[in-house]
Amino acid sequence: MRHPVNIFIADMTALTPRDRIFLDRVAAIVMANISAPGFSVKALADEVGMSRTQLHRRLSALTQQNCGQFISTIRLERAADLLREEPLSIGEIAYRVGFKNPSYFTKCFKRRFGCLPKTFVLQQNATSVGKNTT
Repeated sequence: MRHPVNIFIADMTALTPRDRIFLDRVAAIVMANISAPGFSVKALADEVGMSRTQLHRRLSALTQQNCGQFISTIRLERAADLLREEPLSIGEIAYRVGFKNPSYFTKCFKRRFGCLPKTFVLQQNATSVGKNTT
């Protein structure tokens, strides 16, 4: 998986070292709890040691996403990595990244990547076959 912070920040040089450490820490907490469907913004704020409002302001300023979007983006990026790497069902991947409902996962995945997870897998397989034949 790409470094989680790189998902949000195109130009890492624009971050101060303090901001980079903060985002690394928050992303690591999300990754550690990625399979927990009940992992919420409140749980994230508690683990970071900030109020939900402070966390929201800081994440929004750095990533232009609210806390819920931040968690969801990391989950969906991890799901994309699993779809590329693991021969698992879409439902199994949905559960592994903390979605309770595979159909909701599919809806969110399509919104993020512009295609259904099954189509994504087919595209990835076609890309890897094309690389292997050259």
